Amino acid sequence: MKNDELTELVGYIGSIEFEPAKNNLHFDKYVVCLKRKYRQSSYIDFRSRAIMNEIQKFKEGDLVSIMVRHESHTSKSSGIRYNNIVAKEITLIKE
Repeated sequence: MKNDELTELVGYIGSIEFEPAKNNLHFDKYVVCLKRKYRQSSYIDFRSRAIMNEIQKFKEGDLVSIMVRHESHTSKSSGIRYNNIVAKEITLIKE
């Protein structure tokens, strides 16, 4: 899989939380908890200005399709490995 390939995740928005930047090391973002089939859930980062503006049009309980990119890295200071799910597009699904 190429690094720029997108994956579609479909589910209901369980929560939308704003997380401000910490100590200028990170960036402002929204984190959406997406409730999926079979009692699964995913936490998805909304980072860019455009996608952060877009998520504000949605609310808890909305059925959505989110196109995401998977990003992973290892912290240089701690060695901890991280897997991030980053939103690129979001679309409301009408039931």
